[in-house]
Amino acid sequence: MNVIFEFMTESDFLSLKTLNSLVKQVLADNFLEDVWVVAEIAELKVASSGHCYMELVDKQEDRIVARSKANLWNRQYQEVQSNFISETGKTLEIGMKVLLRVAVGFHELYGMSLTVKTIDPQFTMGEMARKRKEVIDRLVKEGLMDLNKMLELALVPKRIAVISARKAAGYEDFCHQLDQNARGYIVEHSLFEATLQGDRALASLLEAIEEIRGRSADFDAVVIIRGGGASLDLRVFDQWDIAAAVARFPLPILTGIGHERDQSVVDLVAHVCLKTPTAVAAFILQQFEEFEEQLLEIASDLEGTVAGQLRDKRYVLDRAGNLFSERVNRFISGRRLSLAGKKKDLLHQSHQLFSEERKRRSADRLRLQHSIYRKTKDFEYQLSHKKYELRQFLVQSIRSKKEGLKLVGEQLKWVDPQKVLDRGYALIRSEHNEVIKSVKEINPDQVLKVQLKEGKFEVKSTNV
Repeated sequence: MNVIFEFMTESDFLSLKTLNSLVKQVLADNFLEDVWVVAEIAELKVASSGHCYMELVDKQEDRIVARSKANLWNRQYQEVQSNFISETGKTLEIGMKVLLRVAVGFHELYGMSLTVKTIDPQFTMGEMARKRKEVIDRLVKEGLMDLNKMLELALVPKRIAVISARKAAGYEDFCHQLDQNARGYIVEHSLFEATLQGDRALASLLEAIEEIRGRSADFDAVVIIRGGGASLDLRVFDQWDIAAAVARFPLPILTGIGHERDQSVVDLVAHVCLKTPTAVAAFILQQFEEFEEQLLEIASDLEGTVAGQLRDKRYVLDRAGNLFSERVNRFISGRRLSLAGKKKDLLHQSHQLFSEERKRRSADRLRLQHSIYRKTKDFEYQLSHKKYELRQFLVQSIRSKKEGLKLVGEQLKWVDPQKVLDRGYALIRSEHNEVIKSVKEINPDQVLKVQLKEGKFEVKSTNV
């Protein structure tokens, strides 16, 4: 180094200011017009003067490969911000990828900087759409799009885990609709508070989901609700981490996080996607109503089935009774025919016997005929008498039971305390309303309550 220095003259040196002046001139000569630059906002500060100071970065695979300062002067910042909000519904934020028209400048003291002239809001929206498509394509490729939809939602989702900001109007509307429903259904809902927009949104949502995962046995379903807000506020719900967590969750997830025209990636992978928190509440209550209607329909069907079975059993019993009666009558008729046949056979045999021995046994034949006739009559009489006795026994038994019940009723009347009082007896109680049954229970000068048939009065005991 010393050798090199010895051969260098002062004309070979450049001061830093000279070098920076040359760089400034080169940039001025080559950047005569504004240029469009794509970059991500890494830092953003608005000074009290109204000027906006940003740091822009370029990333490749999440690694910063370039960095530069950028300025938006007061009036220009107000115009750019106003236009950006008008187009996107969102202010400029850290983490946004933007397309800027800038003037390239260089200052000898502060180095290179970019003066922002305008920002194209449509590029930011398009960039978000591109990233959204990448997430959707990855979900499809990994088979996650319909994973949560394949879970079976409970017939009555009674225990609900809710992910929302506590003070969000949408959360209040959701709770009010559930708690004040017209049919009085009781829906248990537990809040797992999360930030739904800003830098902490993704981490906050994932923390809430993991907390619920640890208590998944306590719930039937999970609800993510958000309510109103700008379209760009939905970008957290388009990110891969939250979409994959929802798709892989072991419980059905219901969403109500967008507007009528918005549908996030989380909406696409959720079990049920609804537009608003009140729509989610209405859907849950609808499950209760449908279950109740099914129960009523089952009860109606069961009632009809039981009634039909009763009719069938009654028909079977009636038919069995008729069949039994027919068999009894057939049996009696058969017996009568059998007796008549036997009688005829006996008479025929007797006639033969009498014919053979008419002369010798004339008197015996007459006695035998008379005996047969009497036996037949006796049998018929006995049969008729048995039927009469059975009928009389039944009638007498029923009459006896009625008399017994009547006697018991009369006896109960006579032991009625009021009847006892009606016969002139009195009921004596102590001052504590305890019934006095013996003189031994009475103390001298004790106040006693006496109840007669008509009225009550008090006495004081003496000479006990």
